[in-house]
Amino acid sequence: MKITAIMLLALTAAALLRRQPAALRHWILACAVACAAATPILSLLVPAWPLGLAPVAAIATTDVSGARRNAANPRAAESSRPAEAAPPAMIPRETGGGTRPLSWWLAAVWIAGASIGLGAIFVGFLRLAWLASRARRITSGQWRDTADRISEELRLPRPVALLHSEHPTLLVTWGTLRPKIILPATAVTWPLDRIGIVLRHELAHVQRRDWAVQVAAELLKSIYWFNPVLWIAGRRLRLESEHACDDAVVNSGIGAADYATHLLELARTLNQQPRTWMPAPAIARPSSLHRRVSAMLNARLNRQPIPRSLRAAVALALLATTVAIAAAQAPFATVSGTVLDSSGGFIPGATLTISNTQNRTRHEVKTDATGRFEFVGLPGGEYSFEATYVGFAISRETLTLSPGQLMSKNVALQLGSLQETITVRDSDSPPVAAARRAAAPVSPPPCVAGTVGGNIKVPKKLVDVKPNYPSNLRTSRATGQVEMEATIGPDGSVREVQVISSPYPDMTTAATDAVRQWRFSPTLLNCAAVDVNMHVSVSFLPLQ
Repeated sequence: MKITAIMLLALTAAALLRRQPAALRHWILACAVACAAATPILSLLVPAWPLGLAPVAAIATTDVSGARRNAANPRAAESSRPAEAAPPAMIPRETGGGTRPLSWWLAAVWIAGASIGLGAIFVGFLRLAWLASRARRITSGQWRDTADRISEELRLPRPVALLHSEHPTLLVTWGTLRPKIILPATAVTWPLDRIGIVLRHELAHVQRRDWAVQVAAELLKSIYWFNPVLWIAGRRLRLESEHACDDAVVNSGIGAADYATHLLELARTLNQQPRTWMPAPAIARPSSLHRRVSAMLNARLNRQPIPRSLRAAVALALLATTVAIAAAQAPFATVSGTVLDSSGGFIPGATLTISNTQNRTRHEVKTDATGRFEFVGLPGGEYSFEATYVGFAISRETLTLSPGQLMSKNVALQLGSLQETITVRDSDSPPVAAARRAAAPVSPPPCVAGTVGGNIKVPKKLVDVKPNYPSNLRTSRATGQVEMEATIGPDGSVREVQVISSPYPDMTTAATDAVRQWRFSPTLLNCAAVDVNMHVSVSFLPLQ
């Protein structure tokens, strides 16, 4: 938006100054391109000032009062005795959308478009370099003498190389530190007056550094290829560049009618074959020929060169405008909502964080006694959004906020998973049946369900079965660790045991057989028995 505003301002100024010299209009557009390219950096450097009446508070944080928590104390223990195992610990696990967000696809499309545009510029550079390497340098004759004389008149600081190519229609000027003019194959047959006209036009491009300005505009257009204003500005910049060089030729004393005649002859000669795009100005581009001839034959147009003082004033005015636009901030966005658990109860005291992925700013709030949260004063952009609460899985996702957007977002947290860590050591005694330990059931206190969520009663292990070290692995003194995922049902039984990793099948059998015999008290969420996931890690160690 900021770059668009700068370029629209420059295009409007150029339209209003249509009776002024083309060099002034081109200078305005060139300064606008430079300012637009610097806008992203200026936006980070200059102090921001808000637009409108949007709130400027960074983040609103609400104190938590009356929040009720009955969550587990996260811890994992290790046991090496046969009849003892680590008590379960509720640990958060990450959740989030499995599909890529819309912002990812938009970024991919932008990268593809920018790559195509930048690739076209790069290929154009390679083609120019290849043509220049195959061209013959002109060091004497009418072309060289005329070029030296005009360069002295224009006070060019460095000589311009004249390259005679074998291409039948190529006439371009490119380069800034070492400028070059590539001439077509038929240039050796041109009359002296046409040679003077062509060189005055092309050397005016060199004096004005039009090639560097046009390349900068093409690079900016490639990066912001989706912005039609930059495409319009690029075409207008190229047209005003040709108009300004036409004015320079006419101001040198060449008659406008004679110049128009030669230009039409050049266009007829150089446009006989399809033109290949190149990052360099061309004297006889068909798309602008009619407007240029009409302009050069219009005696009422102002063709005077621009004084340095006017150039400086235009540049300073555009720079000041760019700084003001870069510092302006659109109305801020707001994100608000409620944090709920899987049963629909609101969770007081949950922690929410939102981080801007571009400038890395991070803000944090906690939900109030009714589970509500609110982030205010957020600039538009892409954010990483995270919600956490003890005993629940971490929820993460990406949000894209527009300036002034009011986003309402409810977050549903899922239960975390339990963690069991067991160490099994071999012993001198032969293996015996698995040890079982039954804990006396404890009568739960009265539980009254309500609208407040987040109340977890962690399951207690009622029956514990310890795995035995596999007897056929004693000789090799094998060690290993079996990782499993299991689900504890509402009745406390273990089901759906899935092995994640295991070094030996015998260790897998010993570990899974023991885990399937475990029994737990029900896991309660707001007084209702629910499933809960469990991660089990069993380490097998040989006899020491």
